[in-house]
Amino acid sequence: MCRTRENVLKDRHAVLRDIVNRWDPIGVFGFREIDWPKNEYDCVVEPLMSLLRSGKTTEEITQYLERQVRDHFGVEVVPGKAARCADEAFTWFHRRFVN
Repeated sequence: MCRTRENVLKDRHAVLRDIVNRWDPIGVFGFREIDWPKNEYDCVVEPLMSLLRSGKTTEEITQYLERQVRDHFGVEVVPGKAARCADEAFTWFHRRFVN
């Protein structure tokens, strides 16, 4: 079956969304009684993909994620959480698309 470019992009978006949702910077997915929308952090996914495609380092990606936590979501940065997300995203991207 031939996959369209649109399907490939959707798949990449879904994987990166899962990585960002596991990071869960504002803690919405920790509430089992609430079925939180899976697109809660989509405002981070596309810019994050752009950073990965442009060759940014994990440190630069971490700085971006921490700015989003502070400036966009308005919560305190939990030390190490953004770095773990950046590392997971960077590793996934480079294993899948660079090497």
